[in-house]
Amino acid sequence: MKLYLHQFLGRCGVFPSKKAVLDAVRSGLIKVDGKIVRNPKFQVKAGKARVFWSEREVKPPEGHIYILLNKPAGYLSSRLSSSDINLGKKSVFQILERDLDQKTLNSLFCVGRLDEQTSGLLLLTNDGKLCSRITNPRHGIEKTYEAVLDAPLSREALSKLESGVEILLEENGRKKRYKTKGCKITECKPDFKTVHVTLSEGKKREVRRMFESLGLKVLRLARIAIGKISLEGSKLKEGCYTLLDRDFIQRRLT
Repeated sequence: MKLYLHQFLGRCGVFPSKKAVLDAVRSGLIKVDGKIVRNPKFQVKAGKARVFWSEREVKPPEGHIYILLNKPAGYLSSRLSSSDINLGKKSVFQILERDLDQKTLNSLFCVGRLDEQTSGLLLLTNDGKLCSRITNPRHGIEKTYEAVLDAPLSREALSKLESGVEILLEENGRKKRYKTKGCKITECKPDFKTVHVTLSEGKKREVRRMFESLGLKVLRLARIAIGKISLEGSKLKEGCYTLLDRDFIQRRLT
């Protein structure tokens, strides 16, 4: 399995942030198979290449860990940058730090982020293969969200959303028009202000932008399921988490 050098180092659990990883690489402190590498996107063969940081060999943890968290709104699905700290932001990793040692905590990443104001089901792991299986659209793993809207969803709007709508998508600082793939929308309450949305892709703020394209505002948004892994089934309270095993996850993704 090939990884970018910055991904490999991030999974080793010895760096507290992505910035620390990039600083180490660009400062010439990283060697791969005896050669200094300053390109964070240099490809590393995990399990074969020998990687050193300041002459000390670093490796990802041998065991994988899988965490299911009921994320509260108001938390970032990333580690805090210095500007985040200055702004008083909170991170989901702060919820985990009371129970995990620092190396294990540093090795974890979120399997598909939720934006700051979106709550609900969030998986964290250090298993890159499982993460790729869940997040890559070609595998067709469905994610379901519960959206509370500021006005009822009309039958016409529902039909448009299920067929795909054009949204303004932002990727790598650039904005472009994008037509969403088909999704399934289920009425959750009789007034049609609360609906369940199931889709197999996960563009940045996609669900919110889908509704905004039709003049509807999402007041609250929560991810309630990934495949057959559901918040309802976990019975986790907001802000709480539990450990899972890989077999449990695999069975619920098929």
